[in-house]
Amino acid sequence: MMKNNSYTLGIAGALALATVAATAQDSDPVFRANETQLDIFGTVSVGQETLDNISSDRIEDNGRLGLGLGVNHFFTKYLGIGADAYTEDENHSFVDNASANLILRIPIDKLHLAPYIYGGG
Repeated sequence: MMKNNSYTLGIAGALALATVAATAQDSDPVFRANETQLDIFGTVSVGQETLDNISSDRIEDNGRLGLGLGVNHFFTKYLGIGADAYTEDENHSFVDNASANLILRIPIDKLHLAPYIYGGG
């Protein structure tokens, strides 16, 4: 049986569909404890042969589009957990990949920015 080597490129900006709904004022913190987020994202997978001889025609002919969903929950301002799943194959399995992560968030409230560190599988 031939092993299928494919690489998944996650679309970099996961689109946040829902976050904690609150009217934020300047004094309200941007990053909160007990915050839940829902995400939707897209993927594109191509085989090793396509990557070795990359062209737009090969990607159009051999690329597989996928759709994924995720949920994250932060217990504190800094620590949370998340789970993601995606599918590319509409004919066989409903979920092609699922993962869970422990998430460390480092909020910089003044800039409304937070780098994240993920660990899991």
